[in-house]
Amino acid sequence: MKKLNTFLNTLMGSFFGVFIGNLIANYINYRQFNEIYDMTNSAPWYYRAVPSLILFIAVVIICMVIKLIIRNKTKN
Repeated sequence: MKKLNTFLNTLMGSFFGVFIGNLIANYINYRQFNEIYDMTNSAPWYYRAVPSLILFIAVVIICMVIKLIIRNKTKN
């Protein structure tokens, strides 16, 4: 059970890193090519990070549900 818990924590941390990396990359891209964003996008620069945020939240919820199920089964 400890290995599974470590794996789930690593998975959540990895997806958090992907989300933060995507956010930073989008911001840097926006700062370098500001004119292109103004011409083509009506949405703000951080709008491109929304899919990464949704994926991160989904992974965290799934991992937390698995952790709760395992905790309840080990207590019984």
